[in-house]
Amino acid sequence: MNSIRLLIASDYEMTRDALRALLARTQHFEIIGEAQRIAETPGMVGDLHPDIILVEVSSPGSNALRSIADIVNNANSSRVVLVTNIDDPSYVRATLALGVFGYVLKQSPTEQLVIAITKATENHRFLDPLLSDGIAELFGRKGALQAPHLSHREQEVLKGIARGLSSRQLALALSLSTKTVETYRSRLYQKLHLHSRSELVNYAIALGLLTT
Repeated sequence: MNSIRLLIASDYEMTRDALRALLARTQHFEIIGEAQRIAETPGMVGDLHPDIILVEVSSPGSNALRSIADIVNNANSSRVVLVTNIDDPSYVRATLALGVFGYVLKQSPTEQLVIAITKATENHRFLDPLLSDGIAELFGRKGALQAPHLSHREQEVLKGIARGLSSRQLALALSLSTKTVETYRSRLYQKLHLHSRSELVNYAIALGLLTT
C-alpha cells in the first residue's frame, strides 16, 4: 500500500506533537509537513501536495470557519479531515457544507482518526460515531453528506436571513413578494437539513456568503 501523505495543521505545538506521535503508529502514514498556524495551511498545500490535510480546531466561531473554508478552497486534490472537541450540530453541518471529508472528535479512540483518514483518501466521508444520534442519523441518510447546490436566488435569501433581515425586508431588497421569500426560507431549512437561524448563519459563514 502506498503511503498516505499528511499535512498537520494546528495553532498549538503540543497538539501537533500529540497528533504526530499518534499517527506515527500507523505504518502507511507519512507526515510531510506541519503548519504552525491554521491560517498558514493554504500556502503550504501547493508546495507539499498532501493526500490529507489534518486540521485541529479547538474553538468554534467565524474565524475558524473561514480558515477551514480557505483550506478547503485551496486543497486541490487533497482531502480535509478535522480533529476537534466541537460537537455542536450547527458547526458539524457547516464544516461538512464546506466539503470537509472527515469529522473526528478528540475524545474518540485513535482508530477513528485512522479510519477517517483512510476513508478520505478513498473519496468517502466520515462522521465520528460519538456525535449525537440525531446528527449521525441525519448524515447517515443517502446524500446527506453532500453539500446541496444552491441557486443564486437561494444564496441571496440565505445571506439575507443570516444577516437578520425579516421576510418583508428581504422581499423589498430582492423585489419579491413576502410569500415568495417565506417559501425560499422554508425550502432552505429543508434542503440544508438545518433547524435554526444560528445554523443558517454558520452555514452562510462557511460558504463565504457573509464576507461581502
